[in-house]
Amino acid sequence: MKISTLAVTAIGLVLAAPSLANAQRTDTTSSARLFVRDTCILTPSNAVNAEVDADKRESAFALALATVGAKVVGDLATSAINAAGDALVKASQEQGFIAEGSGHYSAYQVRLAADGRKNADLETPQACLILVAPSTAANPVTTVSAQALKDLDAVSRKQGRGLRHLDDGANLSAELASVGALSAPAVYVEAMMWSSPDGLIVRPVLVWYQTPLPGAPPAKPSAAELHVTLATPGNAASTTSLGAPFAVGRIRLPKLAPGTAIGVDALAGYDVISLPSRPTAGSPDTALSATNAVYTAAATANAEAEKAASALVAAQRKLAKTKTAENEEAVTVAEETKAAKVKAAQASALEVGSLTAPRVGATNAQLRFVVIKDANKFGLAIGAALKSHAAEVGTAVTAKLTPKAPTPEWSATDTAYVTAINNVGAKQREIDGLSGTPDPTASARLNDELTVLKARANEAAVTAGYTIPYPGLLPSRT
Repeated sequence: MKISTLAVTAIGLVLAAPSLANAQRTDTTSSARLFVRDTCILTPSNAVNAEVDADKRESAFALALATVGAKVVGDLATSAINAAGDALVKASQEQGFIAEGSGHYSAYQVRLAADGRKNADLETPQACLILVAPSTAANPVTTVSAQALKDLDAVSRKQGRGLRHLDDGANLSAELASVGALSAPAVYVEAMMWSSPDGLIVRPVLVWYQTPLPGAPPAKPSAAELHVTLATPGNAASTTSLGAPFAVGRIRLPKLAPGTAIGVDALAGYDVISLPSRPTAGSPDTALSATNAVYTAAATANAEAEKAASALVAAQRKLAKTKTAENEEAVTVAEETKAAKVKAAQASALEVGSLTAPRVGATNAQLRFVVIKDANKFGLAIGAALKSHAAEVGTAVTAKLTPKAPTPEWSATDTAYVTAINNVGAKQREIDGLSGTPDPTASARLNDELTVLKARANEAAVTAGYTIPYPGLLPSRT
């Protein structure tokens, strides 16, 4: 079965984390700033329906298991990951003009017990990656003008929706200034990131390419990409200034020319299928354990208070039946025990009530906007870099990520598909060749045979990775 471009991209996405220790920066790399916030500045917070998107998205891990084999997937934390990431970095430096920025955030939040849950757990809050490359104008103005925002809003509305609260008079210029966009930036990118059952989803929702990056074509639309790298800082095994990378994503964008912008609706489908989630080892697990220890202690204290209350009732009943000094002493002891246990339970309840939901899991992020000189050479550069790591990456991964020759390889599934299409054509010519008034029985038989041949052609198309040529043969399922 042929592997689609999306499938090949997905394999590259799960082969996470470039080893950038020896990466050489080039004069085509421009410094930018990356901010990670809970919400985007210009894109409405409800612009992406994560649940609907998840229903339309294949799991990159499942796809990788089906195409490159479990062994490679099982080694995702080894050199195979770094080699694939290195290939992407080197290709960007050789065949691209880059705006790159780094920032940090906390990947997890402790979610306190509620809604029937007895314990806390870790959740991954939605975040917005905001990349800002300063204006390259000789004399930039001090703020992003209202007109620039109106123009950007107009572009966004043509593509589906406008900017966040622009009609409500929100001071978006001031918010942009808070992330260093004191003038219309050369590049401004917003990308939403959220958790799914398969890992992290990263989706660009706004790409504003205002002025050309140094060396990039001043007016010509060019292929462009976003690359996101996530890493845990301060790790002894760190290989980059970011720390120890655990994920890298490659997002291919529509062609862009300076002075243009693309909003959330036009960017639908241009996203990372899924990335590995940040490891929870360290502060996330520690914070979660500490929080759940408080819940456990409170539950134990409550149980002991209830047990003490039951013991007091039993002692009181025994005293009511037989009034002896011994039974009176037992009631007194039971009362004191109950009081102490209730006090402990109350203290535990206060401790539970004072719990906070901390953000934990320090994470470094890097976002790279790349304007590509030549898309074909960019793909070949990735392939060349991967081949130099063939032993580390494995032949399966190298084969899937290395671009094929200009003439695609022909396979048995391709032949089966062409044969099936020709069989349909032959049967159609047989039907068209019936002269005069055809026998109704023969005509019905031939049309039934044609339907079966079309179904076989559809099956062959699916196997070969082509679009189904005869949709609508099956009744709709209810």
